[in-house]
Amino acid sequence: MEARIKEFLALLIPFLGVHLGAATIILTRRRLSGSILARADPLLPWIRKPWPR
Repeated sequence: MEARIKEFLALLIPFLGVHLGAATIILTRRRLSGSILARADPLLPWIRKPWPR
């Protein structure tokens, strides 16, 4: 059972790390660059879009 939990955490932690990293980069980028560059950022409109169903 312990091995299964460790495997799960080994997969989960990098996944969460990537998402947290991306979120912080986007937020700090938006804060630092101001609204003009944030609007021009190609990733932000894609994230704001509703997910395709």
